[in-house]
Amino acid sequence: MESRWPGESGFCGLLGGGAYNTGRLDRALRHSRPSAIAYTASQTTDRQGPMIQLLHADVLDAHAGALLLTIDGQAKGLRGNLAHAFQRRWPEAYEDFESQLRFPVPLGTAVRVDADTDCPWRTILFVSTLHHVETLDTAGKLAVIQRALGSALHIAARTSLRTLATAPMKGGWRLTTPEAYHTMYETWLGSPLHRMGGALLVCCLDATEYQSLVDEHQRLVARRI
Repeated sequence: MESRWPGESGFCGLLGGGAYNTGRLDRALRHSRPSAIAYTASQTTDRQGPMIQLLHADVLDAHAGALLLTIDGQAKGLRGNLAHAFQRRWPEAYEDFESQLRFPVPLGTAVRVDADTDCPWRTILFVSTLHHVETLDTAGKLAVIQRALGSALHIAARTSLRTLATAPMKGGWRLTTPEAYHTMYETWLGSPLHRMGGALLVCCLDATEYQSLVDEHQRLVARRI
């Protein structure tokens, strides 16, 4: 199930420190969309290859080794918007995955769950980021995102996953998309999966939010040059 698209050739047009890759986008999507555009983030200081990829697409249709779903780790049934969408599309599969979780899942940690179901996904990394009880300031919320994504990336690296797909990790709308992506980008750069040549697909279906991802990425790349 591993995606080989990050290393495949295709038409690329350079733009502000990144590349729009429109070649073979169907490799990154299970169900291709005419409007889907992939923004492939360049790594100007790293020659080890794969990267963050920003995709204008539904993350549930992405092609990756595992999907990240956010939950409130305090109890079963407390889940984020993406997990709700997964459950609505594949209710029996979601129950199979969720039934393997052991609660509580500490805030800021990830758990890998594998299941052979009728849905396209075989591996989910559940990340506990939805702090419904605790009151945190912005710095505290970003720290949760950093710990949770870092935990997921370490698990991926240890268990031979090479590609992960996620939506912007905004903690249940508690953070703006640029704030969340900034933390995700910095966490990725310091992760073992990045050093191993893996890829993180950040998917967003809303056009305005997707553009904010691209803008924030370009700002971050420009700052590193």
